[in-house]
Amino acid sequence: VVTFIYTRCPLPTYCPLMSKQFATLQPRLREQFGTQAHLLSVSFDPDYDTPRVLRDYAARYTDRLDTWTFATGDSTEIARITDRFGVFTKQEGGEITHNLTTAVIGPEGRVQRLFRGNDWTPRDVLDAVTAALSS
Repeated sequence: VVTFIYTRCPLPTYCPLMSKQFATLQPRLREQFGTQAHLLSVSFDPDYDTPRVLRDYAARYTDRLDTWTFATGDSTEIARITDRFGVFTKQEGGEITHNLTTAVIGPEGRVQRLFRGNDWTPRDVLDAVTAALSS
């Protein structure tokens, strides 16, 4: 399961909510699927969200990085992946205006389900992962 965030996001119903939802989802996925399911939070702010910043951010939400990875890359890689998932980002005065996308990717590497926005629940994603791993 992949979602896109940036650590300085000031909107509690955007990136912080995605991270809280993943924090709720992580133990449920681990209990049901062990290491078959993995969470990935990709930062689209590579200039600020260095590995150290991401490590500190991760510690706010989980102490188990065996099934949840926080990652970023160079700006070209990030632009390519956000574009492929339909994530719009625009720098505006120190903040990044963006939309939200969370994707469930099956074991064969294909997107099984896309959640747009912030109205999905951990149960919704758990059901989508169950379907992806059962097919």
